[in-house]
Amino acid sequence: MRILSVILVILFPTSFLASGVYEEWVSVYSGEENTLDKVSNVVLDSQGNVYVVGYSYTGEIDHDICLVKYDNDGNEEWVATYDYEHDIATSLTIDNDDNVIVGGYSFVDIFTSSYTTIKYDNEGNELWSANYGSSGCEIHDICVDDSGNV
Repeated sequence: MRILSVILVILFPTSFLASGVYEEWVSVYSGEENTLDKVSNVVLDSQGNVYVVGYSYTGEIDHDICLVKYDNDGNEEWVATYDYEHDIATSLTIDNDDNVIVGGYSFVDIFTSSYTTIKYDNEGNELWSANYGSSGCEIHDICVDDSGNV
């Protein structure tokens, strides 16, 4: 009985994992300065497009929020960057109209950070942005209600 249990424990996960996990496409993004780029979040819109948000270093110590849209075949559609003050994206969501909302924070100086929220249309055009808060303010998740309120 013990041997049968061990065999089942080994065979079940192996057969389960081998049944249909495959790579559809891979894309690599290298920022403007070809330095460190970091992904924070990935979401899909209603058309199957993939949005990847994070931040990209633009110089020795500065970094900007970077949003990349890929079609469902993995082709890069557009890249949008946001440069306020040392910006880091932490969250991403899509509203009912397939607009993209990015949340994160910006460092004004070494002791002060502010919430950062940016809304883009599905073509990568910035619709609005807001920075608010004071020292220690960060967004870690963002959502939209059925009326489109962030």
